[in-house]
Amino acid sequence: MTNPPAEDDTTGARGAETLTEILAAASAAGYAETFVARASGDVSCGSCHRQVNPAALSVDHLARLEGASDPDEMMLVASVRCPTCGARGVLTLGYGPNAGEGDAAVLPHLDLSSADSAP
Repeated sequence: MTNPPAEDDTTGARGAETLTEILAAASAAGYAETFVARASGDVSCGSCHRQVNPAALSVDHLARLEGASDPDEMMLVASVRCPTCGARGVLTLGYGPNAGEGDAAVLPHLDLSSADSAP
């Protein structure tokens, strides 16, 4: 089971925001590509289509969504940069009891220490 950042983390829960609002803000800030977690533990870049190690991604911003009553809504939205082509985009990961196989394989390897709250 993968755990999200600690509750006292500066990237805290974004209760009033929706996934749509977070994705729109990221796109407006230049994070337009889509990154996808793979069950292999790699992340696929939507721009260059390469599989990259999640530890090599630069995580610039992070937002956490928590469903008030639905664990399927527990998500992390990371604004990232591809180490291969430099594309900026978002990686959306579920966490908690209903995290997908790829999400659970990728999340422990992301370096979230320098990420600030979503743009």
